[in-house]
Amino acid sequence: MKNRGICGSLALSALLISFSCTLPTGLIAQGTKKPVPSPNKESDERLKELVTWFKIVLPNEEPVIAEGKNIVILTPKTSGKRAQEWIALAEKHRELAIQTLDLDESDTQEAKLGIFLWANPDQFKTYLRRVEKRSPEKGDLVEINSGDWVLRAATTVGSVKDGLLSDHRAGELAAAMMVGRKAKKANKIPEWLVLGFGRATTWKIAKQTLKPLVEERRKVALLSKKWNGWQVLCGDANGPEAPAMQASAVYYLAFGPTASKFPKFVEGYQLDDNNTTRSLDQVLEFSGVEKDTFSTGWQKWAVR
Repeated sequence: MKNRGICGSLALSALLISFSCTLPTGLIAQGTKKPVPSPNKESDERLKELVTWFKIVLPNEEPVIAEGKNIVILTPKTSGKRAQEWIALAEKHRELAIQTLDLDESDTQEAKLGIFLWANPDQFKTYLRRVEKRSPEKGDLVEINSGDWVLRAATTVGSVKDGLLSDHRAGELAAAMMVGRKAKKANKIPEWLVLGFGRATTWKIAKQTLKPLVEERRKVALLSKKWNGWQVLCGDANGPEAPAMQASAVYYLAFGPTASKFPKFVEGYQLDDNNTTRSLDQVLEFSGVEKDTFSTGWQKWAVR
């Protein structure tokens, strides 16, 4: 993801800690014995394009491909046993994101979201170098092509210690990409908003009952006694727990008392009439979210 955040953003990899129709030559996702027929020529071409990018990284391997109605996941054979389950969850994340952002289905995408789930960090770094044409930065584990927010996104599958959260990785990316679609004319969208919303959808879908999420909430509750919501979004609250705090703040914005204003909040990052990007202060004013109410409201909510 090329654009960096406004008001203090963090490394992409930190926020997603949780965290495809098959070509005849590809591996079929778990539970599928025959290639899924492509509905039209455009779908065929899209899939060929994704497979081409995959084989830039692993030229001697055919991807495991799982395809849903709106999303295509490609992953190496070593990590592909649960690909079909990932698709189901990813579609659920995308649907929740569309509802929360008040997106019209016609505005969401011109093609299926392409998501690469690499088996290990080395494969991901190779992807960054050879497909995205950039040098990996320290801690990079997530990449969203922000040209049209549809083309492709990538991350690693995650380790065993991530538990069930690793199953939500593709879904978090799908939800994050919908933020870009809502603010489609934006110059810059802060990373805390894009990836924080992706993680917030996992909090919502998993009902915050998974052990890793419970642990995150405990850390956030402890640290929220020191930092208010405004400080969290502006990057004043830093350290290894800051990304979870940002996800919590976005959860509050998207699913808490300000939920009805959240679509307008995201729209606030579109370029204004003077073709400039609004500051966080201006986005809050644009959306009708009271700065002080948000700051103290999140701080009280986080310790519940």
